[in-house]
Amino acid sequence: MQPESIQWKQIPTNEPKHVEPRKSELSRKVDTGSILTRILATSCPMTIGEVIGLSKNIASEPQDLLKV
Repeated sequence: MQPESIQWKQIPTNEPKHVEPRKSELSRKVDTGSILTRILATSCPMTIGEVIGLSKNIASEPQDLLKV
């Protein structure tokens, strides 16, 4: 008597399969690290009013520094 062939059932897992995201030819050629570095190094001229208008904390700091 020969042993029957065992058929293993594949148990589904909840782990997502690693799939490479689709990229256009242009996005494959662009170095995102260097682009981000250039963006962060770009100066952005602003008025004092714009900076103070950003948040309550920023607006109150110059006032606190000027108090005697």
